[in-house]
Amino acid sequence: MLNKDQTQSTGNDCIPMQAAGDINFNGNISVNHGLSYKDVKEIFYDLFKVNYYELSNQANAIAEKRVQELIDKFLDELKCQNPEGLAQAINSDFQYDIFIAQREYARSGDPVLADILISLLIERTKETQRSRTQIVLNESIAVASKLTREEFDILTIWFISQHCIKQWEFHNISDLRNYIDVYILPFLGSLEKEKSWYTHLVYAGCGFIQAFQVMDIDMVIHNKSAGIIPEGFKNIFGYLVSEYPSIEPLLCIREPYFNEAIEMNMKKPESCMSLTSVGIAIGYANLCRVTGEKFNLSNWI
Repeated sequence: MLNKDQTQSTGNDCIPMQAAGDINFNGNISVNHGLSYKDVKEIFYDLFKVNYYELSNQANAIAEKRVQELIDKFLDELKCQNPEGLAQAINSDFQYDIFIAQREYARSGDPVLADILISLLIERTKETQRSRTQIVLNESIAVASKLTREEFDILTIWFISQHCIKQWEFHNISDLRNYIDVYILPFLGSLEKEKSWYTHLVYAGCGFIQAFQVMDIDMVIHNKSAGIIPEGFKNIFGYLVSEYPSIEPLLCIREPYFNEAIEMNMKKPESCMSLTSVGIAIGYANLCRVTGEKFNLSNWI
């Protein structure tokens, strides 16, 4: 693999570690010769082969093809976003995350799941010390495969609505429209497809139900839109529903029953759901996947 004999044997529940160059095991690992992308790619390929189950020939070929797709795309993204993260290849905790991502994508072959896992893995390469963010990312990589594409979108809507919108300022209608177009509409259709999504998200450890309403996007938009209500509308919700009919279920606004709609919304269990740190991380990863934008995840964890 690296022009050296690197045959390995491992015990049960062990994951092998390899590196080119000198390694010193006096409490810390020090690598004197850096790993190339080709080296890391081979390490990750072998990681899967050594640790995954024996499958039939056809199933094994499909699994290995998927793993190669995942690793190739991950390393391409890593080159662009965090090339220093390549050093994580010899970190045992990160190798475990890589294997979990490989295992789950090998099973499903879902390209959306692959993109979510890659986004989470790249964030994980930035965490070189044990921290809360590192722990959250480890768990998020393990949990992501338990969710559907629609549930990824719902986590993103909740992440945007509960955590991100408070940082936005709407100076005019164009700002508000851009917010709706970029950060709400791409994910909105999933709310109608998934009827009991919140119970599964709670089961998966992505959310928890509180005794009071926490989904307050209605009031946040209302407060932030003061002074930019277009002529002919009593409030911003009348304008939004006229321009974006599909957004009405999210806002729970039906002109002119503003107060009644808010009261009704407060009684719904989903409006009382808050995201856990894992739900935030996965919702964030899906936001990056869809919009192509990058943020600082540590702002919310």
